[in-house]
Amino acid sequence: MKGAIFYENDKIYTTITSYPIAEGHVIVVLKNKIEDLHLPSRKEYEHLMDVVEVVRNSILRTLNIKKVCLIYMDKIKHVY
Repeated sequence: MKGAIFYENDKIYTTITSYPIAEGHVIVVLKNKIEDLHLPSRKEYEHLMDVVEVVRNSILRTLNIKKVCLIYMDKIKHVY
């Protein structure tokens, strides 16, 4: 999946999912393994949400869709 990464910094990467459930389905992954979304520091959480916003805006513009849904799913105890 490494080739599908379209944004990356030292804390986060975003990738196109292998099994999309909707047009533009991407995954935003924290590199630091965190078991639940309430565990990162406020600064880490805000950085995550800043990246989510950039990705969302890019999807809206690029795919010309009207709405993006944010879903938090974590079956393997690692925040994606």
